[in-house]
Amino acid sequence: MRHLFHIVNPLLSSAVFKKGAGNIGPEEFTALLKQSLDDREEFIRTSAAIVAQALIDQAQGKIDAEDIITLLNKQKTIAQIHANSSEIALRTRIQALTVRLLDIAIRSFSGVVK
Repeated sequence: MRHLFHIVNPLLSSAVFKKGAGNIGPEEFTALLKQSLDDREEFIRTSAAIVAQALIDQAQGKIDAEDIITLLNKQKTIAQIHANSSEIALRTRIQALTVRLLDIAIRSFSGVVK
Protein backbone atom coordinates (compact mmCIF):
# COMPACT_ATOMS: atom_id res chain seq x y z
CA MET A 1 0.00 0.00 0.00
CA ARG A 2 3.03 2.24 0.29
CA HIS A 3 2.92 2.78 -3.50
CA LEU A 4 -0.46 4.53 -3.12
CA PHE A 5 1.11 7.13 -0.86
CA HIS A 6 3.73 7.99 -3.48
CA ILE A 7 1.03 8.38 -6.14
CA VAL A 8 -1.34 10.46 -3.99
CA ASN A 9 1.25 12.74 -2.39
CA PRO A 10 1.63 15.04 -5.45
CA LEU A 11 -2.17 15.26 -5.80
CA LEU A 12 -2.40 16.85 -2.36
CA SER A 13 -0.74 20.00 -3.64
CA SER A 14 -3.36 20.41 -6.37
CA ALA A 15 -5.51 23.53 -6.44
CA VAL A 16 -8.68 21.45 -6.00
CA PHE A 17 -7.47 19.87 -2.78
CA LYS A 18 -6.03 23.09 -1.37
CA LYS A 19 -9.14 25.13 -2.19
CA GLY A 20 -11.56 22.65 -0.66
CA ALA A 21 -9.48 21.84 2.37
CA GLY A 22 -9.67 25.40 3.63
CA ASN A 23 -7.36 25.93 6.57
CA ILE A 24 -6.47 22.23 6.75
CA GLY A 25 -3.10 21.88 5.13
CA PRO A 26 -2.11 18.93 3.01
CA GLU A 27 0.56 18.24 5.64
CA GLU A 28 -2.04 16.93 8.11
CA PHE A 29 -3.73 14.84 5.44
CA THR A 30 -0.39 13.50 4.23
CA ALA A 31 0.67 12.55 7.75
CA LEU A 32 -2.66 10.83 8.46
CA LEU A 33 -2.59 8.97 5.14
CA LYS A 34 0.97 7.77 5.65
CA GLN A 35 0.31 6.69 9.24
CA SER A 36 -2.93 4.96 8.24
CA LEU A 37 -1.34 3.06 5.34
CA ASP A 38 1.35 1.80 7.74
CA ASP A 39 -0.99 0.95 10.64
CA ARG A 40 -0.99 -2.59 12.02
CA GLU A 41 -4.82 -2.76 11.86
CA GLU A 42 -6.08 -4.03 8.50
CA PHE A 43 -9.28 -1.97 8.62
CA ILE A 44 -7.32 1.27 9.01
CA ARG A 45 -4.93 0.34 6.18
CA THR A 46 -7.79 -0.66 3.88
CA SER A 47 -9.73 2.53 4.60
CA ALA A 48 -6.64 4.61 3.82
CA ALA A 49 -6.16 2.68 0.58
CA ILE A 50 -9.78 3.41 -0.38
CA VAL A 51 -9.22 7.13 0.22
CA ALA A 52 -5.98 7.10 -1.76
CA GLN A 53 -7.50 5.19 -4.67
CA ALA A 54 -10.52 7.51 -4.73
CA LEU A 55 -8.21 10.52 -4.98
CA ILE A 56 -6.27 8.87 -7.79
CA ASP A 57 -9.46 7.94 -9.66
CA GLN A 58 -10.82 11.47 -9.29
CA ALA A 59 -7.56 13.01 -10.52
CA GLN A 60 -7.67 10.70 -13.56
CA GLY A 61 -11.26 11.71 -14.29
CA LYS A 62 -12.69 8.25 -13.57
CA ILE A 63 -15.06 9.62 -10.91
CA ASP A 64 -16.33 13.13 -10.27
CA ALA A 65 -16.28 15.08 -7.02
CA GLU A 66 -19.87 14.14 -6.18
CA ASP A 67 -19.08 10.43 -6.54
CA ILE A 68 -15.97 10.71 -4.38
CA ILE A 69 -17.96 12.46 -1.65
CA THR A 70 -20.58 9.69 -1.72
CA LEU A 71 -17.89 7.00 -1.55
CA LEU A 72 -16.01 8.70 1.27
CA ASN A 73 -19.19 9.34 3.28
CA LYS A 74 -20.10 5.65 3.02
CA GLN A 75 -16.61 4.65 4.12
CA LYS A 76 -16.87 7.08 7.04
CA THR A 77 -20.14 5.44 8.13
CA ILE A 78 -18.47 2.03 7.97
CA ALA A 79 -15.52 3.37 9.99
CA GLN A 80 -17.82 4.77 12.66
CA ILE A 81 -19.67 1.46 12.93
CA HIS A 82 -16.37 -0.44 13.10
CA ALA A 83 -15.04 1.96 15.74
CA ASN A 84 -18.17 1.61 17.87
CA SER A 85 -17.83 -2.17 17.91
CA SER A 86 -14.08 -2.17 18.65
CA GLU A 87 -12.07 -2.16 21.85
CA ILE A 88 -11.23 1.28 23.24
CA ALA A 89 -7.64 1.41 21.97
CA LEU A 90 -8.64 0.45 18.42
CA ARG A 91 -11.69 2.74 18.54
CA THR A 92 -9.43 5.66 19.41
CA ARG A 93 -7.05 4.89 16.51
CA ILE A 94 -9.92 4.52 14.03
CA GLN A 95 -11.36 7.85 15.12
CA ALA A 96 -8.00 9.62 15.15
CA LEU A 97 -6.78 8.21 11.85
CA THR A 98 -9.53 6.87 9.61
CA VAL A 99 -12.43 9.15 10.50
CA ARG A 100 -10.20 12.26 10.52
CA LEU A 101 -8.64 11.29 7.18
CA LEU A 102 -12.09 10.79 5.67
CA ASP A 103 -13.35 14.08 7.13
CA ILE A 104 -10.52 16.03 5.52
CA ALA A 105 -11.00 14.32 2.15
CA ILE A 106 -14.77 14.86 2.23
CA ARG A 107 -14.34 18.50 3.18
CA SER A 108 -11.83 19.10 0.41
CA PHE A 109 -14.20 17.82 -2.25
CA SER A 110 -17.38 19.30 -0.79
CA GLY A 111 -16.18 22.74 -1.86
CA VAL A 112 -15.90 21.50 -5.45
CA VAL A 113 -19.49 20.24 -5.64
CA LYS A 114 -21.20 23.37 -4.26
